[in-house]
Amino acid sequence: MTKRPYFKKSIDELEALFATSNNNPNTLSLLEHELQHRHTKRANSLLFKIEAVKLTEITNTTRAPQVIDQSQEKNEDLDTKNYSTIAKEIAPELDINPQIPITNDPQNILRTWTALEVLSPQSYRRETDLVAGNHSRIARFEKSDLPWQKSEKSLPKKRLYYELILGSVALGPAVESLLKVYADKRPDQPSMQGYCPIASILLDKEGCPLTEDNSFAISSFAWGVPIALQGDLQALAEWPDHEKNLKSAFQKLLFQRDAQENVLPLTKEHISQLFNFLVNKMNLDVLELKQPYFALRRYEHFYSKTSPEPSLLNSFFLDDLSIARNHIKNGTLPHALRHYLGIEKPTHKINLLQDTLKLQQLLQPSQTPLGKWPGNGRFPLALLQQAAVNAATPALMETGILGVNGPPGTGKTTLLRDVVAARIIERAEVMSTYTNPADAFSPTSQTLQRNGAKITLHKLDEKLKGFEMVVTSSNNKAVENVSAELPVIGAIASDAPELRYFKTISDNLLECDTWGTISAVLGNASNRYIFSQKFWRDDENGLSTYLNHACGIPQIALEFQDDGTSIKRYRDIVNHECPPANPKEAGARWKEACTHFKQALKVSQDSQKILQKLHTQLQRLLAIAAKIKDIESTQSELIDKIASFQSALSEAQQQLKMAEADKTQKQNLKETHLSARPGFFARLLQTRRFREWSAEINELEEEVRASDKIHDTCREQVNTLHNKLIKQQSLSNESAKEIEKLKEEKNHLGTQTKKIREDFEVPVLDNAFFTNTHEDIQKASVWFNQTANKLRDDLFEAAIHLHRAFIDAAADPLRQNLSIFIESFGTRSLGTAQKDALITDLWASFFLVIPIVSTTFASVNRMFSRLPLESLGWLLVDEAGQAAPQAAVGAMLRTKRAVIVGDPLQIEPVVTLPNSLTEKICTFFGVDPIKYNPPEASVQTLADMASMYYARFPIGSGYRDVGAPLLVHRRCNSPMFEISNEIAYSNLMVQAKKPSPVNTILGPSAWINVQGNPGPDKWCADEADVLIDKLYQLRRGGMDADLYIVTPFVIVQDNLRQEILKSHVLNDWVDKPDAWVREHVGTVHTVQGREAKIVFFVLGAQMTSQNGARAWAGGKPNLVNVAITRAKESLYVIGNRHLWKSAGVFAVLDRYLPNH
Repeated sequence: MTKRPYFKKSIDELEALFATSNNNPNTLSLLEHELQHRHTKRANSLLFKIEAVKLTEITNTTRAPQVIDQSQEKNEDLDTKNYSTIAKEIAPELDINPQIPITNDPQNILRTWTALEVLSPQSYRRETDLVAGNHSRIARFEKSDLPWQKSEKSLPKKRLYYELILGSVALGPAVESLLKVYADKRPDQPSMQGYCPIASILLDKEGCPLTEDNSFAISSFAWGVPIALQGDLQALAEWPDHEKNLKSAFQKLLFQRDAQENVLPLTKEHISQLFNFLVNKMNLDVLELKQPYFALRRYEHFYSKTSPEPSLLNSFFLDDLSIARNHIKNGTLPHALRHYLGIEKPTHKINLLQDTLKLQQLLQPSQTPLGKWPGNGRFPLALLQQAAVNAATPALMETGILGVNGPPGTGKTTLLRDVVAARIIERAEVMSTYTNPADAFSPTSQTLQRNGAKITLHKLDEKLKGFEMVVTSSNNKAVENVSAELPVIGAIASDAPELRYFKTISDNLLECDTWGTISAVLGNASNRYIFSQKFWRDDENGLSTYLNHACGIPQIALEFQDDGTSIKRYRDIVNHECPPANPKEAGARWKEACTHFKQALKVSQDSQKILQKLHTQLQRLLAIAAKIKDIESTQSELIDKIASFQSALSEAQQQLKMAEADKTQKQNLKETHLSARPGFFARLLQTRRFREWSAEINELEEEVRASDKIHDTCREQVNTLHNKLIKQQSLSNESAKEIEKLKEEKNHLGTQTKKIREDFEVPVLDNAFFTNTHEDIQKASVWFNQTANKLRDDLFEAAIHLHRAFIDAAADPLRQNLSIFIESFGTRSLGTAQKDALITDLWASFFLVIPIVSTTFASVNRMFSRLPLESLGWLLVDEAGQAAPQAAVGAMLRTKRAVIVGDPLQIEPVVTLPNSLTEKICTFFGVDPIKYNPPEASVQTLADMASMYYARFPIGSGYRDVGAPLLVHRRCNSPMFEISNEIAYSNLMVQAKKPSPVNTILGPSAWINVQGNPGPDKWCADEADVLIDKLYQLRRGGMDADLYIVTPFVIVQDNLRQEILKSHVLNDWVDKPDAWVREHVGTVHTVQGREAKIVFFVLGAQMTSQNGARAWAGGKPNLVNVAITRAKESLYVIGNRHLWKSAGVFAVLDRYLPNH
């Protein structure tokens, strides 16, 4: 139906038509068609009523569909089979306390996360949410016929399938039921609205269920809520096993066959049986349900030999959590993921704010990548930015994970650009080793037929793998910040006009001025489809056209003129990108690009060697100085010893002289006595005289012997002391010579280093550097001056040109691999196990052309499900503090290394489940909720724990450890910078932004005190009035609407959007007011990763009794930190100052912001 006959009718007239229609099918269809184009509350309510009337006619044998009339505050019981429309009363506070010790066993960590994810549904508010808003893809069940019973036709060159949505669960009442058991004390609980499908079934165009194993899916949330209400937390973690059993039983009912064993189409009765089976099997009578009433039309490529897969009903992460558990059991878990889960710990940790020696080693020139990203202005990285880039190298990533802590405005994206540049250059070095790039591809025996042509799949040389980069986040905007901004012309230096890389394609992809197709925003099916159409299938601007031309197949278009004649011309991409005309020309270009790259590589290497030599020399000078100091200290000790020995020797020599005199005297006495010896007869007769003489001579001989002994001792003492003195004097002489030699070396090195430093004006990192102020240290860029950094920029440019030439010379194998890859991006089977084994090579071929692919965590499993462990090189995570820790498991299964950037003191992961339930799940499995349960835990906190590099921030009487820190802030004026620095970063951040002029219309940043009349919940209309007045002032003053309006609370967000639109202040100020308020007015959670000149922070919660809500908003620094640091120039807080100034960190805002 293409026309809208009721287009001009008011909602009052439409309601009157319905009331008088007597349920006429034609009238109901016309009304339904019109209401699909309207989005007011009354329109929604009327649409639901019409659906209810149509649904009750599906069958009289099943219960009536459950209809929720949004115009009524209560739900009516429409169930003919006693299925309650209101959740059963559940006894509060189940006793779930198994007393399991906290061990943080990795299997139990994954079980905990599995249980949490089972209760995390994929929901929709309108049916069209399931088909990207395309109303024509919704096939509602008519009174008489099901969609497949009407012989609907498919689209050209497509196959038609249906995906039956087998009933749904109303999320609001389901969560309310959980709250009766697991109290949630959060003042601003996340809203859960809409529906979760119970199951979905894929059908062919005749309505027959597809027979493949994955042709249907059953919702874990629908199964898990009744389980959680019963308190069976163990069962939640075993969902994969329960799912198998449930699907097995369901499958037996699903397939009904005729006598020839052909599968029969589904009928209304059969659908009701299947629905009733799940309701009973999963105990869904405790929930508010909607019966089956629609299917999705699915269109697949006509020549595809594989069937579609059902839409994802469950958490995006359940399959990967199950895979990880199996790998733990088998001992095959990837290295980085083992560290992420705490199975292995870093062998040592390095505090980059304290260990200056390790920081110097990390920042030495030889550890710095040879090339860098040539950003606009060609500014170098700050000290700790460069340290993080250097740490992100395979040689230095001991754990495979680098956690980087990036406070607001500290250049996280800038850092990641240099990480990207390093990987591209590393791969270019490998590329340059090939004489012919086509040799990097090996044809296999695996072929496919497409449009009458045979396509051969090629393996890619393993040497060229491992450089793939996947940028991911739970935040869509964060993904775009990295990957969508890399190709734009403003991302590179304005004086690099030759730095271009398939600019025609990237201009077409992003619809703006770009420099090159460096990255691809993929992820969900919609993104992949849009990308494939523009990147590959566009005849004028696609890479397929380019590669065909490079293979020697001229790409010519025939243009018909007004006079009936025609002219031939080359396709646009041929004219703009000038591909080689044939493989021979491609080969010549390759040789030229190789020569240029190798020259640029050598120049950069030579420059780095000079700087590394300077670093080595400076380190040697430090070592020499330390050595001289040690030797001089030893020399001083030697001099003291020499003096001591000289004194002792002199004394010993004096003693020896005395001993010699005594010895001579005793000897002379003996000789004298001997000369007086009695004669022969006296001796013979032993006369008295002889006897007296003999006694005296014996006495004299004893004295001589004693004298000799004393003399010998003295002489030995003199000799010993003399030898020791000689030795000490020798040591002293040697030390003096060594000092002299070292001083000569020091003077020589000093001359050399002085010359290098003068010639290159090199900012060196030595001990003297760390005597500077904290601000000067952090803002410094070391080792590489402007000239050296320009050489590094040039190497990146040469690497890009080399990639382009490589693609030219390998055009034929690349176009064959990519033509198959682009059909499904490796998400579907190619038909056989042998072909599927080559999906890794197809991805690797794609990454050769597009170095960076981005996706949200939610799309990782679907996009990379067919890739084996660690088949991709690098995972780059942005805004990791906002992602639940389980979100990264799938990405880390498939990548070798991860650089994880974020900040735990910005927005935490959003958790919709009651905190008491999530904490009980953790403790039930013996897992520490603080470490592994979001929102306290995030991808960032686990990465920081696993990283070797860290920093310690003092907090009160304690501290907190984070990953490698970034501290130089370049976004916010005062006082936003000072407030953020104080409440979150212990005043360690350094301001590097030049002050901007004060807003001349609204004045300097201020707190606009509004003591208004509280409205419903946390809403205050007076605050909205003040805000709108300020917006009018800005508009009248001629300022652009470069601003964000943020609030802590969802109800304030919703009402602000309505009031701003009603005020018409945006008319003629912005292009699309509806889109502008959705983009620029939101809760603080919606704006992380964004920035604007002005931020209005609208507080709400004006009731004195709402202390809990205010304490929640200010109890942690996270929310305020994000809100105020979105503002580059001015911040205006709107709210009741008296009530808010005592709410935690709002006291700091009160101190810094003047009244307005």
